[in-house]
Amino acid sequence: MSGPEPGSSAGPGALEVLSGAAVGLVAVGATATVLARRIAAFRQRDARADTIFGRENRTPRDVVHTDDGIPLHVEQIGPDDATLTVIFIHGYTLTSGSWYYQRHEFAPLGGPALRLLLYDQRGHGASGWGNPERATIDQIADDLARVIDERVPTGRIALVGHSMGGMAIMGLAERRPELFGPRVVGVALISTSTGNLASVGFGMPQAITGLSTAVLPVLAKLARRRPAVAERTRRVGKDVAFVVTKWMSFSGRDVTPGLASFVDRMIASTPVDVIGAFYPSLAGMDNSGVLGPLESVATLILCGDDDRTTPKAHSELLAEKLPGSELVIVADAGHLALMERPDAVNEHLKAFFRRCAHRSPRAPLEVRVGDT
Repeated sequence: MSGPEPGSSAGPGALEVLSGAAVGLVAVGATATVLARRIAAFRQRDARADTIFGRENRTPRDVVHTDDGIPLHVEQIGPDDATLTVIFIHGYTLTSGSWYYQRHEFAPLGGPALRLLLYDQRGHGASGWGNPERATIDQIADDLARVIDERVPTGRIALVGHSMGGMAIMGLAERRPELFGPRVVGVALISTSTGNLASVGFGMPQAITGLSTAVLPVLAKLARRRPAVAERTRRVGKDVAFVVTKWMSFSGRDVTPGLASFVDRMIASTPVDVIGAFYPSLAGMDNSGVLGPLESVATLILCGDDDRTTPKAHSELLAEKLPGSELVIVADAGHLALMERPDAVNEHLKAFFRRCAHRSPRAPLEVRVGDT
């Protein structure tokens, strides 16, 4: 609404409107200035990430080929004959770099007692990408099985999965239950879920949640069918994407720009067609009925108290279904508790590894087709 023409008479009501408009313009200008400063800060954040984390130029020591010939890049720390091998499986849109703080903490312990294996899942990081139809929980479970068969043919194994990585472990339990007990002696599930992720509200109002539930499948389909268009759109909105990444990944308390940028960089390195291909499988997953084999192993369930992606209720439900498990809710942490609160997470992982190293292998639970 425009104000009076210059030189015209304005009554008290018009003056109030004009004053209000002036105040509004000042507020808009101030908001725009703050936003411009934040965007400028975002554009400088990568330098901070490089100072803390460095560029991800690690040369993998080995490559494991999947059943369909996809090369998975694997990094090994520690000898082949270590007492315990820990395999870290990262989450959706991330890379093995998300285990930065765990690698830093536990790599010095690599030796006769401990070996670490970290790998990039198919389509993520340095690993290859094949048929999008294979972007399923069953397939990444089979990929994990291949890493075990090729790299850890003997000895005790502990599996540590974050988000989609935890779902891969549950998929493995369904497809290879004989591994759990005799070989896999421990499982740590960090910020993961057995399913029902399509209804997660991400901490947003219900109206927005309903909109996102309707829109996300459409965006995923666009990413699969028109990846070039989706990628261009993604680059244009990179500053907005950074803000969303920070919101979805962290609790928001004391998160440095460098850390947020490091995570943003990992996500940005994942092609949009990979993101779109995996989304339907994650949104429609239900692994609630395949947890039986995990009853044969030591199980740690850990989640941030402010996780907006896989809220702590999902971890609490997992703990209910696995009454012998240990449940840890990390204070002031979001979906990436392993990076936001690494000291707390590593403390619990260290105790968990200790239990696994001394745990006697058990016979797997008997699984018979047709049982009711």
